[in-house]
Amino acid sequence: MLFRSLNSTITGLSPVVANGVDTSAVTITLKDANLNPVSGQTPTFLATDTGTNNIYGTCSATNASGISTCTLSSLLAETKTLSIATPVSKAGGSVIFTAGGAVALNSSITGTIPVVANGTA
Repeated sequence: MLFRSLNSTITGLSPVVANGVDTSAVTITLKDANLNPVSGQTPTFLATDTGTNNIYGTCSATNASGISTCTLSSLLAETKTLSIATPVSKAGGSVIFTAGGAVALNSSITGTIPVVANGTA
């Protein structure tokens, strides 16, 4: 079977909190040179990564419609560009990972002293 990267796609759902737990649903659709869906293939994918912050879930085998579902999570807030790695090579969509809420343990506050207690300082 002749795969055609031009006819295949990869997309991800955004936004996702970059906490290493929340995941983006990544969808890969594989089609052959005649635009027919390709079933029974287990694709792999990559996402751009600053460091080693990506956590990849296993992709399912493509169904009768040529669709495989995968997951991606990250520890770093940034936009990830997605690409199919196998059985074809094709860049595609992106996923936006965002910062989570403030955590007291990781936060600080500073000020300057002394301050004159005059009602305006």
